Amino acid sequence: MRDQNNKPSTLVTPDTEHQDASYGLALTVAQAADDRKGADIVILSVSEVSYITDYFVIVTGFSRVQVRAISQSIEQQVEEAWNRLPVRTAGKAEGIWILQD
Repeated sequence: MRDQNNKPSTLVTPDTEHQDASYGLALTVAQAADDRKGADIVILSVSEVSYITDYFVIVTGFSRVQVRAISQSIEQQVEEAWNRLPVRTAGKAEGIWILQD
């Protein structure tokens, strides 16, 4: 894993054209990850190439503990703000990477 001080993460306020519910959910995920010092946070719009989802949120964590904390923060904040839980979660036991749908 890379040095945590290598590159700071930044959140960007969305344009007004992205102010839909899906983007709001993606932004909540990104903010939850940022709260746990996630790095390299990227929100990718994939709606033109995927019928399953509109956005991917990709986050870097620097340790297993941090990756799990980011995942837990995302679950909590999305449940509080959107009353939703992940449909599926993979990789949580290992903590090297986690995928949440």
